[in-house]
Amino acid sequence: MRPAGGASFTLLVLLLPGLSVAAAEMLPESLLSVRLNGVDTGDTALVLQDAGGAPLLRAADLQRWRLALPGGASWRQDGEEFFRLRDIAGIHWTLDAGRQVLSVDAAAGLFDRTRLDLAVRDFAAAGPVSPGLLLNYDLSVAYDGRQRQSGALLGAGAFNRLGSGVANFAVRDGFGNGPGVLRLDTGWTLDLQAQRASLRLGDAISGISHWGRAVRFGGVQWATNFGTQPGLVTFPLPSMNGETALPSTVDLYVNGALQLRRDVPAGPFSLQQLPAVTGQGEVQLVVRDLLGREQRIVAPYYATPRLLRQGLHDFSYEAGRVREDFGLASNHYGRTAWSATHRVGLSDSLTVEAHGEWVGSRQAAGLGAVLWWPGVGTVNGALAASHSGATGSGSGQAARVGRLLALGAEHQARRFGFGINTQFASSGFEQAGQLPGRQALRQNLQAYASVTLGRGSLSLAYLVQTARDRDAVRLLSLGYSVDLGWPGFLGVTVLRSGGAHGNLMASLTLTRPLDARTTASASATLQQGDTRPQAQVQLQRNLPVDEGTGYRLAASTGVDPYLQASGAYRHAAGTAGLEVDLSRRQAALRANATGGLAWVDGSLYASPRIDDSFAVVEVPGLAGVGVYADHQLVARTGADGKVLLPRLRAYQRNPLQIEQADLPLDTRIGSLQIEAVPAYRSGLVVQFPVGRSRGATLTVLGADGKPVPAGALAGVAGQARQQPFGVEGQLYLQGLQASNRVVVQWTVGGRRRRCAFDLMLPAGTDPLPDLGVRTCAADAP
Repeated sequence: MRPAGGASFTLLVLLLPGLSVAAAEMLPESLLSVRLNGVDTGDTALVLQDAGGAPLLRAADLQRWRLALPGGASWRQDGEEFFRLRDIAGIHWTLDAGRQVLSVDAAAGLFDRTRLDLAVRDFAAAGPVSPGLLLNYDLSVAYDGRQRQSGALLGAGAFNRLGSGVANFAVRDGFGNGPGVLRLDTGWTLDLQAQRASLRLGDAISGISHWGRAVRFGGVQWATNFGTQPGLVTFPLPSMNGETALPSTVDLYVNGALQLRRDVPAGPFSLQQLPAVTGQGEVQLVVRDLLGREQRIVAPYYATPRLLRQGLHDFSYEAGRVREDFGLASNHYGRTAWSATHRVGLSDSLTVEAHGEWVGSRQAAGLGAVLWWPGVGTVNGALAASHSGATGSGSGQAARVGRLLALGAEHQARRFGFGINTQFASSGFEQAGQLPGRQALRQNLQAYASVTLGRGSLSLAYLVQTARDRDAVRLLSLGYSVDLGWPGFLGVTVLRSGGAHGNLMASLTLTRPLDARTTASASATLQQGDTRPQAQVQLQRNLPVDEGTGYRLAASTGVDPYLQASGAYRHAAGTAGLEVDLSRRQAALRANATGGLAWVDGSLYASPRIDDSFAVVEVPGLAGVGVYADHQLVARTGADGKVLLPRLRAYQRNPLQIEQADLPLDTRIGSLQIEAVPAYRSGLVVQFPVGRSRGATLTVLGADGKPVPAGALAGVAGQARQQPFGVEGQLYLQGLQASNRVVVQWTVGGRRRRCAFDLMLPAGTDPLPDLGVRTCAADAP
């Protein structure tokens, strides 16, 4: 192409094709304005021109405009590298010498690709853990007119920078001949955020696989813990690519709903980890450039948590002894057990796993996989084999070998979904968690389907368990739920059980929310063989998040009529409740109390149950200050200016605020909001940077009885800040304590004078008291 406007140029040298080293002569230079794809870049670029009048642009300018550098010859002049535009395929140019403007049109594919990761990861490194202790309690007592029964569930815990531990106990009285104190589980956990894993010592639950069962054991476990990085999406999410020749705005729609809007520069772009819901759906990109031109990109997607993202690992390794009679005995540990489970996303459409276990004389191992099948959904399968040794020398029982095959498929769409999973096992197959003396099921089949019908949904589920040593179990359920609008939600369920003791049951439930916390419901249930249905009505008001009351009223007629009434009160120190139960057989009265105690930062705090993380909030020296969590008022500081906040989210940013209106007028405020990031089942201390300025006004006289001159400086001993005097000896001081030593300095006739006096600040609520007249004695030259 030639320059526009017929302009002529005098060249100092003719360029030879392919010249890529510095030439003996200099090419002519021009400073030109540059328009890129019709938009003024706002840059003035240094442009060279070859013998044919074609421009050469600096490599630095091309890179600044995000244009890819060509792989051909370059020209060097004054130590800088230039490239001919004619050597870049896909670029067209026009040079207007009269206006001194170079217009460049570049294909969108010539720009560097923009990558946007849209995944939301709302986690941060946990703050420093304040070592402490905690105790959760759930106390109950019941009386039915004949006997009293009482019990308690206690959970004692400790935490520090090395993790947290817990020991749970059940204390029972009047429950037969069982132990009065029963240990449930005891363990210590160390979370490692960077590795997304946890190390557990003590009682734990083993990992599971497609075919493996979870087992309680006592020992050591090293396992993935995605909870240490909340917001991390472990399964593949859809991505979309596009390109635009101009800076543009991209709108993302998922199933027709606008999810986000982003600005992208010119060139190809890639949106990763789109915020899509699970199942089958559709994503649409609407791209609008600066000139108002619009393009749409539509693509289907399928997302499921059964898959792992490519390269992501999920594992669980444990060793110890199997816990037996849990909930019945405190310390029954049986056979030695080893177990390992590892899943990895080989690609976004294929996840594989391996699982192996060794329990006593039994071993089992197997492989499994989950595959995304376009148009179908996910399919999964697993193969496993087991080996069990002889029960003992001379027992006559040889080793047994068994096999297991598992197959399944699942599909989820906006209006329809189904799933089926089945397992086949040979008679010799044995695995951890299998009940003693029981053979493996011959077949275990589970299937379901659901469909959306207008404002309602219909679901169907089927379960079959075929055993070798007992009757088969069959269960078929049909459910329908619909939003009726003002009347509420209607649910209908029909349940049919097969086998030797098959039965048919149908239920109907109508639920209507009355407000955010109150719900009314009515239901009726009819079982095969009953002459009349069991009908129930209920009115329930849930407890508030902070302090307040809740209740439940219920009545039932039919085979077993009853009346129930219960109420509860939630306080900053816990929850207390009372329940009355009247039936034809008996009348019972029950009372319960739940809460927690925490010892942290040298103080004891009472609070609701502490099941997750918490923080001690301190507003130094200020009582009655409202504290907000997630913009909701949840507590007020006590007399010492401190309060404990339970129910914080571990490893997430919890925004905490204090109410400015509750602070005295003389308060110095550093910040009213702080983000707390606690570790799991641990606490940290959060101190707001506020404090009383404790100011006062007074008039100061010198030793001669005359006011200290204006401009003199006064300071409180121990503080760097100094305050100037006003006229007639008037002075304003800040940062006062109950007792203060005030030092005054000024210059008279070139001579420096100094005096001091003691100042007592009276107690009171006045934010700026007037302390009257004080005499600054002990004048010194």
